[in-house]
Amino acid sequence: MSNRPTQLIQAHGPHYKRLERLSTLLDSSIRVPFTDFRFGLDALLGLIPGLGDIIGLVLAVYIVFSAGLRFKVPRATLLRMAFNVAIDALSGTVPVLGDVFDAAYKANRRNVDLLREHVGVDPQQQEKENERFVWGVLLVLIFTLAGILALVVVMGWGLMKLLGGG
Repeated sequence: MSNRPTQLIQAHGPHYKRLERLSTLLDSSIRVPFTDFRFGLDALLGLIPGLGDIIGLVLAVYIVFSAGLRFKVPRATLLRMAFNVAIDALSGTVPVLGDVFDAAYKANRRNVDLLREHVGVDPQQQEKENERFVWGVLLVLIFTLAGILALVVVMGWGLMKLLGGG
């Protein structure tokens, strides 16, 4: 591979650094005392029922969306990134255990690492294809978000019915 990845990262330096900082904040900004284990705000946000997982999903989608539109990573890489986000979002629907999994899985860190590995694809060659694919991935992630919202509503309705006795 050529110097293209380094050149592309340098060309988009501030944006790339922003994605690096965001992934660190979300996945590894807090160290557990007396250990090397780190977790981030994404795991803490997940403790807020429903809303926390949605906020984490939106921030994760921002990383994937940026990788596709600004850095023109290949579709296969975008698919891997979307898969990481989907695993993260779906695991977050499981109370407490999902948050523990999220702290260990670090989907955002994985995605920025994928971005760094594959940022060298020729943007002229894949620009149109990637743009359509990114919009498709975004649509899938929006449906994932809608599914999580529906699950939260159904669970809330069931809880209200259970507590209401009816």
